[in-house]
Amino acid sequence: MKTPFFLQINPGASATDSLAAATASEETISIWQLIIDGGWYIMIPLGILSVIAIYIFAERWMAITKASKEDKDFMNRIKDYVSDGKLDAARSLCATSGTPIARMLDKGIARIGKPMDDVSASIENVGKLEVYSWERLSV
Repeated sequence: MKTPFFLQINPGASATDSLAAATASEETISIWQLIIDGGWYIMIPLGILSVIAIYIFAERWMAITKASKEDKDFMNRIKDYVSDGKLDAARSLCATSGTPIARMLDKGIARIGKPMDDVSASIENVGKLEVYSWERLSV
């Protein structure tokens, strides 16, 4: 049976000699030295692409945050205006809000009094246009 490598003993070397040899071979290298040693033809394009990726991430984050802003009383005010028959006030509130939800509600409010299928189809169409505009911006 063969002895495992960790149990083999070298009679000529002490434990402190092997430990000193292991620590002597460690070397620290700075980031800049790694970049230089990695080659400019690899590292410069990677750096540029990293900056572009961070820019795209930050821009999308801000756009999504802006689109997802929500006025807590918006739906309550719309409901009150529609219940009171003030459709013009409800539409002007939707126009001033400027969010995708407000644009969809504005289209639905404009179709009040027509068959429910027409109302839901117009809201769906505006929703599809909103999704398309967001997809177009991300490309």
